Amino acid sequence: MVNWVLGTANFGTKYGITNANELRIDEIEEIFRACTNFGILRLDTAQGYGKSQSIIGKSVLTKNMVITTKISTGRSSTSEDIINQIDSTLGQLQRKSVQTVLLHSSLDVLLERRDEIRRSMDIAIESGRITDYGLSIYTEAELMTALEAFPRAKTYQVPENILDQRLLDSNTVKAATLAGIKFQVRSIFLQGLLLGQAKQIPKSLEELSIPVHQFQEWCSSESITPLQACVNYAKSLPWASELIFSANSLQQLIQILKCIEKSQNLDLSRVSHLSAMHKNEIDPRNWKTE
Repeated sequence: MVNWVLGTANFGTKYGITNANELRIDEIEEIFRACTNFGILRLDTAQGYGKSQSIIGKSVLTKNMVITTKISTGRSSTSEDIINQIDSTLGQLQRKSVQTVLLHSSLDVLLERRDEIRRSMDIAIESGRITDYGLSIYTEAELMTALEAFPRAKTYQVPENILDQRLLDSNTVKAATLAGIKFQVRSIFLQGLLLGQAKQIPKSLEELSIPVHQFQEWCSSESITPLQACVNYAKSLPWASELIFSANSLQQLIQILKCIEKSQNLDLSRVSHLSAMHKNEIDPRNWKTE
């Protein structure tokens, strides 16, 4: 059964194209409470998410939640540096251990420091700091390289949504899943772009207005909201073990939880035409926001 995970990037930063405001602490607490009451007991965070880890650590509502966090490595990072990053993260989260640590740096840097990474992750697992580790990646090519370079990595976080279907039929993903690799899916709302109006897309990203408009037209023809369509698509991914979502407000969270509650599997062949033709358009690494 797939697990839903609350993403916390916007707890410490103004994350997302459609998010203009940083959430207040009291609203974050209400979001934690609503998720707990609903049965969502997993969080996704990172060192790079501003105050997110400290906010999680200070909340009594998160003490029994399963946490995935992400750290970055540099070209000069040693095994000791990486362990210190994990310890710093645990300190912010006020925990002795977390479920998963993901490496979130460019793949060439990770490959350059692979020996230090593998050594430090073995230490972190053996010492009980973490249960497993993995990588946050973007493409099938990166996945193929990472699987060979980091054979003990058990979790990969990847982007996938109704416009970005690059990994939907990936043979590499299918084979890795059969081998016991877990896949966490992020960006199911494409940083909120799929939930707003095409005319609200920033001018710097206007090339996305056409595929977003086509998606919304399809939703209208199917009598389904864009939010429900995104949730249904994510739930239908046969290889996904965890689905990460975030909410810009308590009100939006409640809407998302309602959609999760009544979500249904999509016939994925019926939405293949919505996949954006130009892959660079849907990769946030290529976005130049104003």
